[in-house]
Amino acid sequence: MEQRRYRANSYAIHGLWLNWALSVGALAATLFCALFISKLWLPAVVLGFQFLLMGRLRVIKDGSCSSCGLIPYVVIRILFITAVLMVAINFYCLHFVDHGLLESGVVNLKIPYITVLIVAPVTFIVSTVAYFRNHSLSVCFECHARFGRSNERGFLGKVFSREGRFQLRMLMLASLIITVYAWIYYFWRYSNVNYNSADLFFYIWIPIILYV
Repeated sequence: MEQRRYRANSYAIHGLWLNWALSVGALAATLFCALFISKLWLPAVVLGFQFLLMGRLRVIKDGSCSSCGLIPYVVIRILFITAVLMVAINFYCLHFVDHGLLESGVVNLKIPYITVLIVAPVTFIVSTVAYFRNHSLSVCFECHARFGRSNERGFLGKVFSREGRFQLRMLMLASLIITVYAWIYYFWRYSNVNYNSADLFFYIWIPIILYV
């Protein structure tokens, strides 16, 4: 009996790590894909990551996996908002941007946006709102309705409640750090002509390292 309980607890706690790896991994993968996927098609890739996480969240909600769905729930919304902003910027650059800005190099159609400058602020804003809304989020409300509150679920309930919010704080902190230094670098050093090695280091590799 004790061994069975231990295996169940270990499996559930591993599910927390898997949620983090899949969710934050999707954000890091978005930045990595920007290296070789056109900015025009990158929103489709972002939506693909979103649908994968929706599948993971569905498994959690169905009760097939005993875990906390908070981080996948938050990152799903981050990815959707990110994709919408990318599409909006692409549409604006293709149809409405002033030709004088194109000729002067202020706007570069090959680099209509810098991925991390969208992903990081959106991540910070969405995760902060989710953190302060606490248990009023629909994913938390549904979990409480189906499985009970943390104090009613014993050890695992307490772990899920504490670690879910800890992971959310980690996501907030990482995205805040990335947002601040990325925008400082953008105004201080970035040139819109192309990506040089320093741009790649600051805009892709450092965020990936921090997220991972």
